[in-house]
Amino acid sequence: MELLSVNSAHRMGRPAIALCLLLGTISCSVHGEEVALPWLGANLAPNPGFEIADEKNAKMPAHWEFNRTDPGKGANAILDSEVKLQGHYSARVTTMLSGVWTQLASELIRVDPGDAYFLAASFRQEGFTTRTDGKPQHSGVGSYPRLYWFDADKRPLNKFSVSISAYPYGPSPWDIRDAIEVAPPRARYVRLGFQLSNQSMGTAGRDIPSTMWIDNVQFRRYASPPTPDWATGQAKRIVDGASDASPFETYFSASDRTFTQRGGKWSRIVTDPKAERGSALESPPGVGKGIMSHGPYNPHLPAGMSVYRLRVRAAATTEAPPDKRLGFVDVNTERSALRLLLPIYRKPDTPLGDYAVYEGDFILRDNGWWNVRLYTDGDEPWRIESVRVIPLFKLADRQLSALYPSSIDELSDSLVPPSYYQPGGTSWLKGLIIGGIGFDWYRLSESFSLLKQEVEITAKWVKKGRSAVIMGLPESPAELFNYPLICLCNVRIDALPLAYRRAILAYVQRGGALVVMAGHQSYERGALQGSWIEEVLPVIAAPAIAEGYLHSARGWQLKPEPGTDWLGWIGEAPGLTAYTMHRVRLKPGAKVFIQAGGHPFAVGGTYGKGRVVCILAQATGSPSNGPSSKQQIPFWRWNGWPEMMRDLTWWALRVPFKKADP
Repeated sequence: MELLSVNSAHRMGRPAIALCLLLGTISCSVHGEEVALPWLGANLAPNPGFEIADEKNAKMPAHWEFNRTDPGKGANAILDSEVKLQGHYSARVTTMLSGVWTQLASELIRVDPGDAYFLAASFRQEGFTTRTDGKPQHSGVGSYPRLYWFDADKRPLNKFSVSISAYPYGPSPWDIRDAIEVAPPRARYVRLGFQLSNQSMGTAGRDIPSTMWIDNVQFRRYASPPTPDWATGQAKRIVDGASDASPFETYFSASDRTFTQRGGKWSRIVTDPKAERGSALESPPGVGKGIMSHGPYNPHLPAGMSVYRLRVRAAATTEAPPDKRLGFVDVNTERSALRLLLPIYRKPDTPLGDYAVYEGDFILRDNGWWNVRLYTDGDEPWRIESVRVIPLFKLADRQLSALYPSSIDELSDSLVPPSYYQPGGTSWLKGLIIGGIGFDWYRLSESFSLLKQEVEITAKWVKKGRSAVIMGLPESPAELFNYPLICLCNVRIDALPLAYRRAILAYVQRGGALVVMAGHQSYERGALQGSWIEEVLPVIAAPAIAEGYLHSARGWQLKPEPGTDWLGWIGEAPGLTAYTMHRVRLKPGAKVFIQAGGHPFAVGGTYGKGRVVCILAQATGSPSNGPSSKQQIPFWRWNGWPEMMRDLTWWALRVPFKKADP
């Protein structure tokens, strides 16, 4: 049984490359625009959004059928116009009684054996659990997405595969599960199924009515890009994955201390002269199924498609059949559930006792933690030497939105940010700051308090653990439109969920004011490239940290550009100095307000009806010990900095500039 896997033969062979050439660049429409997804084909799922009703039964979606074990009223499936994610309908599956198994299943879809397919679906759940002592308790209700394979005569193959990890055992808001699955050798057709099983009487002692909604189903042919040549050699011994030429990491399961649970019942560290670094992690014979090792929690891969490359050695002598599974490796993620389950079988073309390469593709779509876990079936000894993670394709926000359309909330055309000038001439202003480490260094609270007589600033903070999370974001992206002003200060863009990044683009486009500050988690250091937010900025960040980092021990003096008389504050302090800058490229129409040593310091731009101001110097550094140091004033410590920052923000808010305050 192949679960969520793309095997190395499919990836590295000619069919994958030929398929890439055949598909060319596939485009998907997102928000009225065409977005290229070069490794995906057209959606093969019939009636994927359930927008077409069946001609004979208007309550059912066309090209889908409803199966159940109970012929009475214990379960049903219908189109739902009330609870939906996008469009006019979703498909609703309900089970009322314990012992009832029910499933929404598609018509047969033509497939080709050995080819890989991408499957994704959005789901929502209610019911599922009971409560004991005020705490939710699993009630025996479960839900599962499945693929059923059929041969050329449309006869079912003996095994089915759970192509996506099981949905949560409990209520869930709208979420997504997705996977990449390889069609078995004899498969010619596949049926997509979304199953709901109720065993609540045996677990909870009573019936737990439960409902599952499905929307936005995708089933697309997937073309595996070949593994790059730079990723197939030996790992570097000093630094691995630190340069743009080899952006990958290799984990040696026996010697890497970040791997835990080694040396217990299911694994032991052994010396091995055939291993690249002389040791491997071995599963002893007869230990039974269990976890060999647990990898580190990694938050740092960008959203995109990656491949795991494993080096595995089966026992030198064995009586087990060649199709006997040795174990498996999975990729677990914080917010997107199981990404990959790669089974390990003995490769018939690899001599016994030699290492073989296994590969599997997986997609990460957010910045939550992820890790690798090694499992053994425990029947016979086998060894795993290393796990290599190779990023292959970084997904820009528009591509993520095309791949997962249900992750973007539909924003009503009536949503418009309020203007600085409120009806009736009120002196009140409302703003939102999303801040990371060092927010207070920029003294933004002082600056924004000068914007109007009464200012209400809501601050949300980045919490950094295994992954960056913004605490207390508005419950809905639409709530961002309640603020005339939004400020991002030293924030990794991917800490914002995709829907919120899309909402900020629409917010500026419809007249909002955005201020983006520098910092060690900003611009080239903050996943800005390819994001919705980069589109609204007047600058383009450097492609890598090394290219974007500018530092001068002597510092650069700030100078206003011609035509910025309203920034006359700088003239009062000629020694204003910046020491650390982000290197950027200016977009057409960008306005440089202040420069430092020939580098843009403060830049403004217009996007749609809104305006954006970028501050490109970090609040770090100090005067040197040279004779000129006495004349230097770090810009963020200058007494006039809050007023100057206020004026730049006024520009973003489209406030007319006068000698006196407006």
